[in-house]
Amino acid sequence: MNREMMIIPPVFKRSIHTHLRFLVVIVLLTVLGIIVYTGVEMRDEALLDAERNALSIIHHEGLSLERFVEGTRSMLVTLAEVPEVRALNTDVCNRIFRSILEKNPAYNSLQAATSDGFLFASAKPLSGGISVVDRKYYRDPVAGKAFAVGEYIIGRTAKKPMVNFAVPVLSPTQEIFAVVQAGYDLERLATLLDRREMINGTHLVVTDHQGTVLYGSGNAESMGKQDQPELFRTMKEATRDESAFYSTGGEGTRKLYAFRRLRLSPAAAPYFYVRAEFSEEKIVAEANKLLLRNLLLLVVVVLFAILMVSGIVRRITRSLALLVDTSRQLAVGNYDIAPPTSTYREIGELNESFRAMTKAVSDREHELHERNDELTATEEELRQQVDECHNSQDQLLEEKNKLETILACMGDGLSIQDREFRVIYQNQAHMRMVGDANGLMCYQAYEKKEEVCDGCPVRDAFEDGRIHLVERVVPMADGVRHFEITASPLRDAAGNIAAGIELVRDVTERKHVEEEVYRLNQELEQRVKERTVQLESVNDSLKQEIEQRTQAQNEISWLNEDLMRQKQALEATNLELESFSYSVSHDLRAPLRHISGFCKIILEDYGERLEDGARDYFKRINGASRKMGELIEALLNLSHTIRSEISVKHVDLSGMAQEIATSLLESGKDRQVNLTIADGLVIRGDETLMRSVMGNLLNNAWKYTRKEGEAKIEVGSFELKNRPVYFVRDNGVGFDMKYADKLFGPFQRLHRADEFEGTGIGLATAQRVIHKHGGTIWAEGKVDQGATFYFTLAE
Repeated sequence: MNREMMIIPPVFKRSIHTHLRFLVVIVLLTVLGIIVYTGVEMRDEALLDAERNALSIIHHEGLSLERFVEGTRSMLVTLAEVPEVRALNTDVCNRIFRSILEKNPAYNSLQAATSDGFLFASAKPLSGGISVVDRKYYRDPVAGKAFAVGEYIIGRTAKKPMVNFAVPVLSPTQEIFAVVQAGYDLERLATLLDRREMINGTHLVVTDHQGTVLYGSGNAESMGKQDQPELFRTMKEATRDESAFYSTGGEGTRKLYAFRRLRLSPAAAPYFYVRAEFSEEKIVAEANKLLLRNLLLLVVVVLFAILMVSGIVRRITRSLALLVDTSRQLAVGNYDIAPPTSTYREIGELNESFRAMTKAVSDREHELHERNDELTATEEELRQQVDECHNSQDQLLEEKNKLETILACMGDGLSIQDREFRVIYQNQAHMRMVGDANGLMCYQAYEKKEEVCDGCPVRDAFEDGRIHLVERVVPMADGVRHFEITASPLRDAAGNIAAGIELVRDVTERKHVEEEVYRLNQELEQRVKERTVQLESVNDSLKQEIEQRTQAQNEISWLNEDLMRQKQALEATNLELESFSYSVSHDLRAPLRHISGFCKIILEDYGERLEDGARDYFKRINGASRKMGELIEALLNLSHTIRSEISVKHVDLSGMAQEIATSLLESGKDRQVNLTIADGLVIRGDETLMRSVMGNLLNNAWKYTRKEGEAKIEVGSFELKNRPVYFVRDNGVGFDMKYADKLFGPFQRLHRADEFEGTGIGLATAQRVIHKHGGTIWAEGKVDQGATFYFTLAE
């Protein structure tokens, strides 16, 4: 390579000063990018943490309101069963209502109305005949014959903002003859809400189903006003009952909103909306502050780096200028000049390199003279190798001519196509078949198309590297001809597909032979048909035997029908027994509620005047009636499970178990429980019935691990014979396997009632639910080593 080729064009020359500055800029831009990226990541993480915290807060606040509503419902249901209320006894009802209101001052009113809407009893004095027929809390329980939640109103008797709850009083024939109502003072709503987890700048809002604000933290004036329309519409139209979203508030600032809709049942319309509001500016304030601090620090570092680089560059360029002058003198042949000294080690090493280079150039000139003689000898050797190369090319050309002669003599047509489907070779037979197509695209030359033909074997060979065989029928001047086309890939020395070989063979004569064979087969089939006619006479002799067998089959069918009639009669008897059990259990509930209610009233109103023994008797009566009520309730649930129809759909078993586990953990916060639930457990079944199964199994695990210092409960699944098996495992007291057959029987218990409470109905209910789903359930356990309950479902 000569000197001119080594010269760098001026456009590519840059000074060291420029390069160092450019390097500093690159480093600073990189650091700036990292700082900005880290700030954005911290901001996103802060927003994500705020969203999780918001959903947690709104979940707990919703649970607080739901527990309050459930407590109010229980109180009203109990009052609806009191005989004095059912008898419309105004004096006694007023006294009972006043007693309850004194113990629960959060309620503004407690009153009862007749079926025509006029109040007949109230905890507070009535000023005359007051009609509540226009109130929603009266209309809804009358229409639905069930507990109902009202809306924001100003009470007619209490004269305060309140929300009402009501339950109908039903006759044995399900006729409504009264409505019991309780009004809650909205000014006390804040006492129900657990706002200990609220962060700075958080606001909590509670609205009724129409969007009227029932509570607003930090804004008492908002009570009774309409909520912001856009926010309420977003909560109302959301697909989930609990979610979060971002929106721009009325002040023009972007906020994070988390909400939860409260329902009396999954199918019922929401009665309350609970919403928490968080300012996005306050959420990301800390992240923005850190980003600004890092940017200011970067500015200081940039100024310092510029000063340092400028000083270093000046010292380096001064030394390099002296080196440039020295190199120019060396270029003109002055080898006696001494390079300048420098305080930099690298430039000093460069000076030593210049000295070594001067000596090397001198030695090199002498060496070049010697090498010139060697090159002359080498040139002669190369001339001889070129002559040998020419001889090899002549031999290769001769071999090529032989190969082309062989291909030209082939009876089959052969062509070679490159990866673009361009024809690069044809033998004579192929040209006679399709004409000269060298240099043309095969699909244009053969089929007159603008793209590769469908089912092209060459394309298939390119795609999978295999040999492909197809047959084509082509109309020609001498008639229809049949061609068999074989396509195979042609690979280069590296093993890559470089082209495709297409071999075309005329198989028209073979097809004619196949058609003749087909004609002969048709004649053979005709002879077979004639033989079949002869065999039909033999079939007649078999008909008599078939008729005899048919008669025997009819007799079997009659026996099966008789067996089916007996089965239906047995099912009807079982249904009557189930109905009788349900009716008896249902009819026993009202007397038990009366016993429990009166015992409670006596203990509360006259407990101080009773002797200790009498109070103890009443407590035992109340406890026994409650226990019997639980047994009856369990029997009703078992009967309902047996009688109900299942509605099969996809059920998130993991989510269902998590909800039940959350409720258990909240009820026993003083316990140390390690509760593990596998993700992704999804089944097909009735959601309500499967919730009963999971509730019974998890409640049993929770109950029987009570004595463990560190209880462990696990929900999971595994494959058994290509079928999923689900299980609930605990490390509780366990059981003896010889009593395993008694676990699923009604009222069968393996532990004493004073050790572990229960009715003995839960596992029986679970077994019937699993059987209704076409599955099986069983248990394994050891005493003091825990138990595992397994179940499967029909696919």
